[in-house]
Amino acid sequence: MKSKLGNLHFKDILKGALVAMLTIIATSLLSIIESGNLMSLMEWIVIKPILIAGIGGFLAYLLKNFLTNSDDKVLKKEVKKSNVVSFDA
Repeated sequence: MKSKLGNLHFKDILKGALVAMLTIIATSLLSIIESGNLMSLMEWIVIKPILIAGIGGFLAYLLKNFLTNSDDKVLKKEVKKSNVVSFDA
């Protein structure tokens, strides 16, 4: 079940954490490729922007889910679905 506008489920937080981890991994790989040295990841000056990117990815995912309804419409109220069944002849 998707979250309604203005709500977050625990599942959203887990997915946000996954986005954050993937962001950290991608940013780390980019840093390794640019520097050509795996040991460069052990320095705070390199770790800090990677962590900031991961936190940014996490917060962006949660904000996106908080501001969209269950139909992925941004800042739109939920459309009430009727239980009426119609049959075409």
